[in-house]
Amino acid sequence: MPNKQVDKKKIILEQSVKAWNAMCKTYGPPDTLTFLAKFNYSLEGLAFIINNLDLPSSLDRAKIVKELFKLDKTHVFNDFKTNQELLNTINAWNAMLNIHGPNETLAFLSLRNYSAKTIQFLIANLELPSSINPVIAAENIIENKNRGMATDLIGNQNLLTTIKYLDKMLGVHGPKETLDFLASCNYSKGSIKFLTANIHLPKSLNRAVEAEKIIKKIPIKTNTDFLSNQNLLYTVTYLNKMLDVYGPNETLTFLATCNYNQQSIKFLTANLRLPKSIDKLIEAEKLIKNTKEGYSSDFTTNAKLIGIMNKWLMRSKNQGLNETLVSLSKTSYRAKSIKLIVANLPFPETMDRATEAKRIIESTNKNVISKFKKDLPDLAEKKLDLHTLTNLIYSFDLPENDVKVLKKEAIVKTQEAIGRDVQADLNKKTLNDKMEQLQISVPNYIKQIQQEPNDIETYLDTMYLRQVKEKANIRTLPSNSPSAVTSKNKDTSHHR
Repeated sequence: MPNKQVDKKKIILEQSVKAWNAMCKTYGPPDTLTFLAKFNYSLEGLAFIINNLDLPSSLDRAKIVKELFKLDKTHVFNDFKTNQELLNTINAWNAMLNIHGPNETLAFLSLRNYSAKTIQFLIANLELPSSINPVIAAENIIENKNRGMATDLIGNQNLLTTIKYLDKMLGVHGPKETLDFLASCNYSKGSIKFLTANIHLPKSLNRAVEAEKIIKKIPIKTNTDFLSNQNLLYTVTYLNKMLDVYGPNETLTFLATCNYNQQSIKFLTANLRLPKSIDKLIEAEKLIKNTKEGYSSDFTTNAKLIGIMNKWLMRSKNQGLNETLVSLSKTSYRAKSIKLIVANLPFPETMDRATEAKRIIESTNKNVISKFKKDLPDLAEKKLDLHTLTNLIYSFDLPENDVKVLKKEAIVKTQEAIGRDVQADLNKKTLNDKMEQLQISVPNYIKQIQQEPNDIETYLDTMYLRQVKEKANIRTLPSNSPSAVTSKNKDTSHHR
């Protein structure tokens, strides 16, 4: 095993020498050594590279090694974190060049936010046709007004990591699923060409053709979970940190609650650091089949997950870990959401994440229960069926005893709400019945009156005469008196 490691290191260093010599040949020793000074090589590695560079014999190689090695590189920015990353980047750009040609490759490279020296280094190592002058090509890119305007795959690490993650999905789910997922991610045309050129597709597939197929789908609005490439990479990182702390069961259960689409679930499970005993393909299918209908979550979208994570990471940075944990305990997040957040906060080695998470969850569970009871009257008015109500309560991720209590209270309140509605309906029905009876009886009564007008008129006349006699104290008035005339006229009018 040690011999294999030594051989691998030597191969990497030999490949590095080849890359540095390409830059040295194009730009000369001064530019090459200036860029080389940014790399944090070991003393042995640096000596190997310097001793094998095509430098003028007048230069003191031992002195160069000594001076470069003693330089403080703490605050030196470099696009490449490691020597291996440098080599992988060269290979990635050459892969795009071989598939899509120099024009597409240089146009895409011009959008990256690489430093000027990195651009010179990469151009020197591209397998460009002899008709293209690498020095002029590099200058054109450096002076390009759109340089650094890339909208995705920002940063060299993101570019390489995305290739790695897509390759992992391809290894688990195959090319069709991987290319379908890639098509859903709303990458730019250049990014699609770069990624399809670099993932390990079968030789039977034409990479250029596959890239064009995906690009044709770009105008179609796709339902993507990841609003950016950065969000995609962050999500994988967050889930893997949760997995490191709480294991696969907790992490996969949490993943099942996050409302991801099928392609995203397949991508994420393929990139989780699950034990070898767990089949990623089977786990993805389980998650897809076990999608919880009506299941409520703290992270209804990936964008919300990223936003909440950014909020707590920033608070930890600005206010310190202890203040952040106190604030976290005052929220109403579900238990698994707390575990995800705690797993990703910067803890000192002296603090146990699982212990802190347990303490916070005890507090947040009380907050969840209190909030549920407060909202219960409004919830009861929705009159949810038992299945939906049960799913909702289980989604709170509470201990089983608390679930039983809340479920019982919710059922009682819902039954009361239904009972009120039923009683209101009965009262309304009774009133309607009475109105219906009146609508039948009143017309019948009117009809009866209309059929017997003489009896009614006789009764009314009798009553009228009685009232007149009572008022006159039974006195007989003269026939020519006004009252008699009036009475006579009135009497006559009744029988006219």
